[in-house]
Amino acid sequence: MRKIFERFIFEILSTCVKLFFVRFDCLKIRCVWCRFIFLILFCILLTGCGLRFGVSGDYVREFERVQNEFDSAGTLSADMRSAEFRRVAVMYQGLIDKGIRSGQLYYNQGNAWFYAGERGRAIAAYRLALRYLPRDSRIQANLRVAVGSNIDAGELVFTGGGVTVFEYLFFWQNWVGVYQKVFFSVLFTIFLFVVGLLMLFFRRRFRRFLRFFAVFLFVITLISVISAAYDWYRFECFSYVVISVDEAQPRKGNSLQYDTAFTRPVPLGTNATVIGERGEWLQLRFGDAQDGWLLKSQVVVY
Repeated sequence: MRKIFERFIFEILSTCVKLFFVRFDCLKIRCVWCRFIFLILFCILLTGCGLRFGVSGDYVREFERVQNEFDSAGTLSADMRSAEFRRVAVMYQGLIDKGIRSGQLYYNQGNAWFYAGERGRAIAAYRLALRYLPRDSRIQANLRVAVGSNIDAGELVFTGGGVTVFEYLFFWQNWVGVYQKVFFSVLFTIFLFVVGLLMLFFRRRFRRFLRFFAVFLFVITLISVISAAYDWYRFECFSYVVISVDEAQPRKGNSLQYDTAFTRPVPLGTNATVIGERGEWLQLRFGDAQDGWLLKSQVVVY
C-alpha cells in the first residue's frame, strides 16, 4: 500500500511539473538561473517522496531485543557487567551498520559504551546522537558526565573546529536535527508547488498576492535546502575524532620523533576534525586552527 501511495504522489507531481514547464511564464520566472534553482527544488521534492523517516517492523523488533539485552546487563554482577555492556554496544553497532540512524539508537549505544568503561566511544556516540536530537536534555547531560571536567560544557558542538561563521548566520543549525531540516525542506517545497498551481488556475486579482507569497516561500525553501545541504557537507565530507586517552600529546609530524605540537596535553573527550592520514597517524585540527598528529589508537573516529 505504501508503494502504491508513493507512486500516486509521484504521478501527481509529474503532472504538476508538466504544467509548470508549459506555462512557466505565468510565474514570471524568466531568468535561466532561477529556473535552474526551481528545477533543483522540484527534484528535492521528488526525492523527499521516497525518504524513510521510520524503520521497518523487523528493525524495531531487533532494536527492542538489543534494548532488553541492555536492561539485562544492568542486573549482572560488577565483574561481568562491563563485558556484557560492551557486547550490547557492538549489537547496537550492528543496527547502525544496517543503515539505521536515529538519535535514540546512538544515545543507547553511548550509554552501553559508558557502562563498559569506554568513555571515548561513549562521547562519540553521544555526539552522533546530538546530530539527530540536538535539544535532548538526556543526551546533553550524559555527554557532560562522560566528558567530565576536562572540557567546558559549552563545547557541546557537532564538529571539531568550534562554531563557524555559517553556523552564526544560520543560528538554528545546531539545535535543529538532521532529519528535521530535510523534512522542512521537502515541506516548504511542497507548499511552493501548491502556490504555483494556484497561480495557474486562480483569477488575476489573486495572482499578485500569490506571486508575493511564492517568492517568500522560494526564499524560505532555498534557505532550508542550504541548511540541510550544509549538514550533508560537514557530516559526510569530514570525519571527526574524540580523544580516548586521559592525556594525548599531538606531534608536529607523523612520528614520535617530532616535537610536541602544543605546550599542554590534550585531555580525554576533546573533539577534533580529521584533515589528513598517514599510516597509523591522523592529522587533526583542533579549535582555533591548531593542527597536530596523533596515533589512531589514541582516538575514536566517528
